[in-house]
Amino acid sequence: MSESQARSHWQLRFGGMGGQGVVVLGDTIALAGALSGWHAAGSTSYGAQARGGASKSDVVLSRDPIDFPHVEQPDALVLISQEAYDVYTADEPRPPLVIVDSFVVHPTELGPTVRQVEVNATQLAIDTLDNRQGSNFIMMGAFLASTGILTVEEVDAAIEQKMQTRWWELNKRALRAGFEAVRPRSAIT
Repeated sequence: MSESQARSHWQLRFGGMGGQGVVVLGDTIALAGALSGWHAAGSTSYGAQARGGASKSDVVLSRDPIDFPHVEQPDALVLISQEAYDVYTADEPRPPLVIVDSFVVHPTELGPTVRQVEVNATQLAIDTLDNRQGSNFIMMGAFLASTGILTVEEVDAAIEQKMQTRWWELNKRALRAGFEAVRPRSAIT
């Protein structure tokens, strides 16, 4: 078992713009965690605009009861807009893992303690799914492959419980595409 799988507490932040599915990602990972025996808490923040404004979804997963349900220092960032990248990677100390959609985010050097994983999620969604909307779940798959925190099957169960049936196949295919895009790289240890 890797260190990432053995960890008993995770603070996660998903950041992007309204309309990119950031809140759906946070809700889905929290539900998957809860269904898999984790304690889960989450919060969201988004601008007044339905689409295009800044949005984030914070999730705390813990093997123990959660005393404070907000992210104080993320262990991982999953970022799907340049604005989110610029804002959340400026915080110190930086998280050990930053995963970005390199189609829309142009990362900079964050230092030797930060592992950045670049996934061209939007292009991968267009190429493999014929649908940009799957890029958020491609990022979720990349997150799973990078951390080992949950399995693809555990997130599948959350997708089936949370979403309308018409979205199951697209999101599951996207999840696997993101996982496979990152899987050859090692999980954080």
